[in-house]
Amino acid sequence: QFGEDKTVIREKEEAEGKLPATQTAHHYNENIRQVNALAKEYGFYALFYWQPTIFGKLYRSSYEEIEKGKAQPIQGFVEEVNELLFADDLAYENIRFYNLSDLFMTNQDPVFIDWCHVGEKGNLIISQRMIRDIKPIIDSLDTSKRQFNE
Repeated sequence: QFGEDKTVIREKEEAEGKLPATQTAHHYNENIRQVNALAKEYGFYALFYWQPTIFGKLYRSSYEEIEKGKAQPIQGFVEEVNELLFADDLAYENIRFYNLSDLFMTNQDPVFIDWCHVGEKGNLIISQRMIRDIKPIIDSLDTSKRQFNE
């Protein structure tokens, strides 16, 4: 699509019914690129996480099944955004982007309180997963060179 007229692209996407998902994935990816550029410019680390949803969980409790049913109208949109998002070239731009969408895929415990929010157990699992990415960065920092404003 590089170099194509944006009007032509928009008309194609509208005809295929993909416009909202395409725009969502595009805007998310552009936000990541902008934050990553700021991180490089100002010397901070940026890590990005794509959260799991109830749609990616194979073993759902009866409550989670009810919540999935309530969110059925947006399932196709969510899945399409996921597909488009991960088809982009973020992995090639030295961006710390972590896809957690399948984190609960085989988890048999109830973790979701609705289609995209998790309870205490889910938050614990997510935070433990994030620590794997964050701890090496913290460990690598040379704290003797830090300057603190008093």
